This record gives sequence, C-alpha cells and structure tokens, in this order.
Amino acid sequence: MATNTNSLPKHQSARINWLAKEVIAWVLVIGIFATLLTYWYIWSSVVLSNLQIAGLWITGGLLTFTPFIQKYLQALNLRFEQDLILRFAFIVPAFISILLLLNYFLPVAIYQETHSITGTYDIVIYKKRMELSYVGLILKNDAYAGVEKIRTIDPRNVPDYPQQITYTFNQGIVGIKTLKEYAIK
Repeated sequence: MATNTNSLPKHQSARINWLAKEVIAWVLVIGIFATLLTYWYIWSSVVLSNLQIAGLWITGGLLTFTPFIQKYLQALNLRFEQDLILRFAFIVPAFISILLLLNYFLPVAIYQETHSITGTYDIVIYKKRMELSYVGLILKNDAYAGVEKIRTIDPRNVPDYPQQITYTFNQGIVGIKTLKEYAIK
C-alpha cells in the first residue's frame, strides 16, 4: 500500500501561509496602534529635520527587505502593487513609530540648550473657518533652521522682546532628541 506523500507538504504549506497571515495581521494591528499613539502624543515633541525623517523612511524601507520579513511577505503571494502598499503604507510607518516610541519612553539623558533669539515672525495657519496664529523664532547661528516645529511658539507664551530660549531635551535610547519643555526669557 503506497502512502500519499503530497499531503505533508501541502499541510506544512497551509500552516506556513496561516502563520504568515497571522504575523502580518499582528504587525498591521501593532503598527496602526503605534502610529496613532506616536502621532497623537509624541510627534509634536520629536526633534527631526526633513532629511532625518527621509532617512528613517529609507531605513524602514530597507528593513522590509530583510530575510525575516521577506519570508512572511512571500508566503502571502501578493501582487507587486499589494506588496509595495503593505511595505510602505503599513510596515515602514509601524517600524518608525515603534522606534520613536522606544526612543520617547526610554530616555538615556536629559540636557538643556540655550539659544539667543535674533528675531521673530508671524505664522498664520488657515483651517476650516479658523485662523491659528503662532510666532516663529529665529535663533542665533540658524539653530534648528530645518526643524520649524521646535521654533514655533504660541503667541501667549512669548514676551514682548524675547532674548533667549532654553530647551530641555530627552536623548532617547535610539539617539533622537525629544523636546521636554522650553522657557523663554
């Protein structure tokens, strides 16, 4: 009596496909949760320039081509477009968010920087029948010129003739600075 040897690989293949789908589903759930948490609570205090953000995206994109993740994505048998959407719409933001969350919640050092203010300018943002006004700071030696959100202050917190600003930063475990507080004199 001959045994059917084809059933064993199909069973293992089905189990690998189920495991791959389960892992990808959990990555998507954790990624969406981490991305929302990062956007709501952490993103406004992260000190990154546009170049550093692009570097995070490139690193995250390259991470999706590691053999560990590649194994799970290949088991899903996705078309090329679906594979790219899964990588760059879900996995890369999840990677960046988890990295920023670890950086935020695991600080290595706290330090202060003081910068002289050489000028200010008005920032007006128009949103759905509203006008939001902010004050932009120009710092000596163009400090944080590429990071406008750290130089954008609510007008109620700015004295008439500001002289200097002191930032207190957390240096995270990943090495990314996070703004803890600031004081204007």
